[in-house]
Amino acid sequence: MAENRDGKAKIVASILTESTEQMARAIRSSTDGADLVELRVDALRDPDLAQLRAFRDKPLVLTCRSPEEGGKFQGSEQERRAILRQALELGFDYVDVEMSTWSPELRQISTTSKIVLSRHDFEACPPDPGRIVEQGIELGADLVKLATRTTSLFDALRIADAGRVARERGVDFVPVAMGPSGISTRIL
Repeated sequence: MAENRDGKAKIVASILTESTEQMARAIRSSTDGADLVELRVDALRDPDLAQLRAFRDKPLVLTCRSPEEGGKFQGSEQERRAILRQALELGFDYVDVEMSTWSPELRQISTTSKIVLSRHDFEACPPDPGRIVEQGIELGADLVKLATRTTSLFDALRIADAGRVARERGVDFVPVAMGPSGISTRIL
């Protein structure tokens, strides 16, 4: 789920398959009711981004997540960055890049894509989630995504509250509180 600056939630259908053809079929058959479609190309054996970009019924979010942040990409970091570069060049509606990956090389690409800068922490809730949101904004994000393990409703509320920083700065925010205590944030 994503939240716009106007506070309206958007439903995101996330697709993770092993082949471009399977992903194309899933886009056609499994995204009714979604406002956006996230294409998790990090598991694709044969990523054909041009074929996937041809789908324009709904806004597309291209993600090629690193293993360090929960992704399934098997190639080198250079190959993964090449996929992200191509996605930016093709002008996917959104391209999700980890804050640690967002480099001057990627920043210099002329693109119509909105940049989602994300951070994933599967171990613990950061002490200052608002500061991470600020970092994403300082790096030039159009949208900041913060996905982190929570162990209490208080942690989940801190993650949600970090969106205040984004709204004040005119940037969209996606909070993802992982773990049992975060289930309510997925619903709300």
